[in-house]
Amino acid sequence: MLQEQPCSAILNSNQELIGPWHDGALFLASQWAPQAKKSGVLYFAHVLAPGTYGQSSFEKFYQLAQHHLQIETFTTDEEAAAWLLD
Repeated sequence: MLQEQPCSAILNSNQELIGPWHDGALFLASQWAPQAKKSGVLYFAHVLAPGTYGQSSFEKFYQLAQHHLQIETFTTDEEAAAWLLD
């Protein structure tokens, strides 16, 4: 999708996520993030899940992906969008 519709910023909202996504975090950090960077993505605004499981999965993703993208976390979609538009 990023090859067909390139963009420099992504807003990823996990506000409604319940539970962990550890396996997904590993894939996203090791496979997706490097490819996204090659496709031109620079900024990744992440809205944290309300529970600790989702937040711990994000921490795993962040540790591995932070050298590929500028990643910031937020508690609302509106805050994340404002950061991306700034």
